Amino acid sequence: MGYFSKEFFKKVSEGTELEKITGGYKIGSDREKNRLFLAFIGYFDEDVGSKFAKDTISEIKKLRKNHDVIADMSEFRVANKEGEAYIKETMDFAANAGERYSVRVGQRIKMGTVQLQKTVEGITSVDMKPKGYFKTFHEAETYLEELIKENKVS
Repeated sequence: MGYFSKEFFKKVSEGTELEKITGGYKIGSDREKNRLFLAFIGYFDEDVGSKFAKDTISEIKKLRKNHDVIADMSEFRVANKEGEAYIKETMDFAANAGERYSVRVGQRIKMGTVQLQKTVEGITSVDMKPKGYFKTFHEAETYLEELIKENKVS
């Protein structure tokens, strides 16, 4: 599942920088592993944020309590205030639905991981600190698997 703004592919093919493009997202889940996968691309305006919140909440509802999240934010360029409100709504829903661990792919992000972390933590009313930031999806997933084994949880 996913959504991209009407301008996204045209602007990317023209070489426009992502921070100047209203982007989109991809969402998937693995019900057996009880895991949500997210990828954020470009920046979120109200339209993209609204669709993201609806689609993500719908996908979270398919998972059990104590689900885990891998979020690829390496191509995310932050949201405007309207987009932030939808991200906050989604993160609060995830926490209340029993999110256990989250890890993020995002060390390549231009705004920097520390700034991204402060932005995300600043817009949510619950403690949603990720267990770590990683350069690749594979590194993030490997770390998450090890974390689960260490804590002997499923």
